[in-house]
Amino acid sequence: MRFEQQGVDRVAVSGATGRTRPDTLKVTLGFDEGWQGEGQITYAGPRCLDRARWAGEIVSARLVDVHGLTPEQIDVEYIGAGAAFRGLTDPSDPTEVRLRVAVHTPDEQRAKAAGWEVEALYTNGPTGGGGARRSHGSVVAVRSCDIARDRVRTTVTTIGADR
Repeated sequence: MRFEQQGVDRVAVSGATGRTRPDTLKVTLGFDEGWQGEGQITYAGPRCLDRARWAGEIVSARLVDVHGLTPEQIDVEYIGAGAAFRGLTDPSDPTEVRLRVAVHTPDEQRAKAAGWEVEALYTNGPTGGGGARRSHGSVVAVRSCDIARDRVRTTVTTIGADR
């Protein structure tokens, strides 16, 4: 492509090619997709992975039996024991494991339940858990799709002192 000054506020463009404009435009939408809640706790020392797994089973069972979540809404990770590479590694005896239990649900109270249940492990779970934390928040999902060009009205608004 070449640009050539033709005068004040005039530029000639040459050497460019193009295509017919598409019949559709890409639109990106943001929308409410419920709530996410999580709780985390660390287990350290001998058999820490076994204790973290047991704690994960306890929390998962309570989230299903007491709070009415489905297993598909629950994600359990053992950070420090290959959680980032599930199925690709098998560290059999780590010295420290962080249990993370997260849930995705339409209901804020059930999202909070993940943190409550993990925090309860201090006194009602396998021995030696520490550093528990919990959080929850709304989830804004983003999806892209196409929309027919003739359904979009294009406008330009200039803002500022020099209109």
